[in-house]
Amino acid sequence: MAVNNAETLLIPQCETVGCLENIETITAMEGVDGIFIGPFDLSISMGIPGQFDHPDFQAALKRVLEACHKNGKFCIYFTVNPDAIADGFQQGFDAMAYGLDAAVLVQAYRNILAKVRG
Repeated sequence: MAVNNAETLLIPQCETVGCLENIETITAMEGVDGIFIGPFDLSISMGIPGQFDHPDFQAALKRVLEACHKNGKFCIYFTVNPDAIADGFQQGFDAMAYGLDAAVLVQAYRNILAKVRG
C-alpha cells in the first residue's frame, strides 16, 4: 500500500462552476497532486459552451492555473486542437492532453488513406 500511495497521483477534474468556485481549497488539499481542466464541460457549466476565448473562460483558466501553482500542484489542460498545445505551455500549463484516442487513430488512418489515394 505504501508503494501504491507513493506512486499514484490524485488529479481531480475541474469541469464545473462548483469546482471552479472551490479551486483554491481543492488545490490546497493534501493528497491532491494536480488539476485536469476539461474545457468543454467547464465552458458548458459556465453557460458559455465552447467559447474558449470568452473573457470569463480565460479568467477561469487563469484562476485554476494560479491556484495550482500557488499550492505547488501541476495543471493539465485538454485540447482537441494540436495547434493549441504549444500555446497551452506558453500560458503556463504543466501538461497538455491532446484529443481522444479514438479520434487520433481515426485521423491517422485518414491521413494514410489520403496519401495512398494521392
